[in-house]
Formats: sequence, C-alpha cells, structure tokens
Amino acid sequence: ITRKRMRLKEAIQHTSGLRCVVEGMEICSSVGRRMLHEMTWLGEESAITAEHDRIASVLRLLETEAGRDRTETIRRKLALLRDIRSTIERTGDNCVFDDIELFELKFFALLAEELRPLASQGHLAELPELNGVVDLLDPEGNRLPHFFVYDAYSEELATLRKQIKARKQAEIEDRIRERLSVELRKYHEALQQALDRMGWLDVVIAKAMQARDWGLTRPAITQDTTSFRGLFNPELRISLEAAGKRFQPVNIRLTTGPTVITGANMSGKTVLLHSVELAQYMLQFGFYIAAEKAEMALVDEVHCSIGDGQDQLSGLSSFAAEMMRMDELAKSVRAGRRVLALIDEPARTTNPVEGRAIVN
Repeated sequence: ITRKRMRLKEAIQHTSGLRCVVEGMEICSSVGRRMLHEMTWLGEESAITAEHDRIASVLRLLETEAGRDRTETIRRKLALLRDIRSTIERTGDNCVFDDIELFELKFFALLAEELRPLASQGHLAELPELNGVVDLLDPEGNRLPHFFVYDAYSEELATLRKQIKARKQAEIEDRIRERLSVELRKYHEALQQALDRMGWLDVVIAKAMQARDWGLTRPAITQDTTSFRGLFNPELRISLEAAGKRFQPVNIRLTTGPTVITGANMSGKTVLLHSVELAQYMLQFGFYIAAEKAEMALVDEVHCSIGDGQDQLSGLSSFAAEMMRMDELAKSVRAGRRVLALIDEPARTTNPVEGRAIVN
C-alpha cells in the first residue's frame, strides 16, 4: 500500500521493477543518492508537473552537443560533492569548527559557486549565492580547495609565526576559528539550500538521462482515466533483450470502476498488472514512465493483490493474506481515498463456490 508520504526507499521494497529503475540511474554524488531514496510520493498534479518540467529542461539540453558538454561538466562537478549535511547543520548551533570542518565548508562553497552559473542556464536549478562563505574562508582570494588559519586573519598571528611562539599562536588560531564559526551561522540556511538543490540537480539530470536512454515518456495527467500506448516493463525488457528476445508492449485503457483483463495462461496478464503498478509509482515519484504515450490519473494509494510468494513469510495462508489485502482495499475505498487496485485472479485461493461469492 502506498501512502501519500511514502519514501522511494520504502516503495522499492515491495514494488516489482522499481528497484531496477532506481539502480539504473546514473547518480553522481552521495547527496544525490540520499535525496533519491528520500523522495516522497507526490499526490498533487502541480508537484509532478514541476518535476517533469525540470526533466524536460535537461532533455532539451541533451539535444545539442553544447548542451551535452555542459551537462557533462555539471556531472563532473557533482561527482566531487560530498554529503556534509551534519557539518552544515552545525552552522546553526553554538559550536566551534575545527580545520577539517572549515575545509569541508570552503570546498563546498567553492563547488557551489562553480556550479551556480552552469545550473542557472536553462533554469536547471537556482543555487543560493555563497560568495560570502568563500570570502570568509579564503581571505587571500586564492580560490584553492584547502583550509588553514591564514596569516591574513591576524597581523599578530603572522608576526608570531615568524617568531615561532607556538603556544601564543595556538591561542590566536583558536580565537580565529571561534570567530569564523560565529560568522558562518548567518549562512546556515543558504548552505542547506545549496546542498539540497545540488543533490536534487544530480537526481533530475539522472532522471532525464534515463528517460532518454530507456525511451521513457512524459504522461499527460487526467482526472479519472488512465491509458497507455506501448506500455512496457523496463526490467523485463532489459532481461529479454539480453537473451536476444523482445518485450511485447501493451495498449490498455482504465477508467473509473473495474476493468477486467482476460486471456490464456502465460499470455502476460500478471506482467501487465505489474507494469501498470510500476508506471503509477514512477509517475508519482516524479519519473517519466515506460510507455510510448500515456495519460494517467493520480491516486492516493496503490493496492496490489498479486501472488508473489510472500504469504508464507508473513505466517499466513495464501487465502488469509489475500483476504487481509482485500480488507485494506475496502477500508481505503470507504474512506474516500483515490485508489488503484490491481488484483490477480481474485479468490483463486479458495473453492469455486466461495470464490464466486467473494468476487461478487
């Protein structure tokens, strides 16, 4: 069951094919990987549209050689991005940073300033200005990615270093670190925003590159009808192509109320259900989806009752597990939630008489 605030890392655990999508992304940084897994289910059309617009911006950039070069430059810089979230959080506290933490902040600010003009072109991301942090931690203006307590911070320190009076020198250096730590507090919010937006830029570029390479499409969002032309399952298509075979795309239209899929054994009904499930998850986590063309309605929850071999692990019989899933589905519908329910051979786990009654 997908709740509105479910995170992607939780959805991966029970959604067929979603792990393949995530692992198939070319994320450059640890910040990007963290933000990818912490993405939440998007229930509003405006949020999905905004994410799809960002992906479209990158795709337009990838259409030209100059744009591809700029994208690759951004990705090389993002590969240098370290997740210094804990250090940035400490800028909001009453603490004194050591030289390693000051180096982390300086390196991050320099990297953000290099990325800012690249990301602003084409409106890929608006990074806050961190020149103030750079100037504070780089008083000599060398713009080099290292940090120590520079002579430029104190004439007294420069003189003492020449005289090699170590104890007094250490006292002055400590005072300078304390002063720098206090001055960094006013950049707390800008540093946090820069880290998040740089990580998200990494995710958006990876989504766009995957959409281009896998042939994904941007769906139109509708109120109550979902239809696919050329729907495919990326994980199965990759597996089949590796074996020299071809995945057969499917056209299907779903409207409010029940849609019944019939067909011979091994004709692909269960695969189709999993493919529809995956497409809904991809849409509502802000991905393009695996189809040639699509219109999709948003839902609050996805309920699946598809035999997956997990019933025994939960200590329930197949019938008991199916009835519990049906009960959860009924409760959600009665609560007025928008639900996509995917049920594979309902009541197949009991006898025909009881099965017919349950289905009715």
